[in-house]
Amino acid sequence: MAFDTRWNPDPTATASVQFVGHRMVAIEIKDSRETLTLVPPTDARKWPGFVKLMRQVRDAAEQAADFCERHQSEVRSEHFREEMIDEGEEVSTQ
Repeated sequence: MAFDTRWNPDPTATASVQFVGHRMVAIEIKDSRETLTLVPPTDARKWPGFVKLMRQVRDAAEQAADFCERHQSEVRSEHFREEMIDEGEEVSTQ
């Protein structure tokens, strides 16, 4: 299945490993509305590629989390200024 999507999980989102059968696991990411499940190929000979992908996902998630933690206050301030401007109020940039 081919797809291209963007998802903004709500604050209730969780990630977990689900056991979905004998010797089969899945990564499940879900929030109050949606669920994304990543399962390995049924052909175990293709698992090395899946393992590589899972490690890339792990590393990318760590990098994204680090970025969000470092820039959270900057983004909050920027959104606050944008909201004030949208409401027609003067905003100091000092």
